[in-house]
Amino acid sequence: MFDFQKINLKKEIKNLEKLSVKERGVGIKFLKDYLKEQRGEKGLKRVEEELKKNNYKLIDIDKIDDMDWILSKITIIYFLAVAKVFNLKKQDAVSLGEDVVLSTSTLAKVFIKYFLSTESTIKRAASTWRNFYSKGRVVVKEINKKKKFVILQLKNVNRHPAVCAYDEGVFVKIVEIATGWKDIKVEETKCFFEGDQYHEFIISGK
Repeated sequence: MFDFQKINLKKEIKNLEKLSVKERGVGIKFLKDYLKEQRGEKGLKRVEEELKKNNYKLIDIDKIDDMDWILSKITIIYFLAVAKVFNLKKQDAVSLGEDVVLSTSTLAKVFIKYFLSTESTIKRAASTWRNFYSKGRVVVKEINKKKKFVILQLKNVNRHPAVCAYDEGVFVKIVEIATGWKDIKVEETKCFFEGDQYHEFIISGK
């Protein structure tokens, strides 16, 4: 499990150098808007200063459109800088994932459009992963309506261990919207960064 309390930003930036996965710009735009809403202009400045201190030049996020392709490492580095500056914990990352699904972003609109209430629409929504990431796929391993749980697998893409918590939040909120279940919980039972071949999430409710 990634330790959000011990982020070495310079080391993380170096480790992410070779990450070639691309994603839509909606993620980093949401993160900046969220940061501005929660911490104001001073918060944005503090993150920018932290990145400069670590010799990282951030792209102009305001010039990115929601559906532009950018390298995932840019979003991840920005996220790690936010986490370091504001001492975020894992649950904060999970909450960010949930909030992006509830936002008015393109990503949220697509997920909400497809994640209605049936098995077929959940599977269809899972297939939209490649609309937002250049690599990877989400596999619906099991949907058990009686016992109220869904098992999702994320395969063929490994970005950064800190992102696992964010993905947990995204999947939790999507399943909640799709099913109407209450008290939704998530557990990552398999993780590439823990030696597994892929990521697996069990989302359960009441």
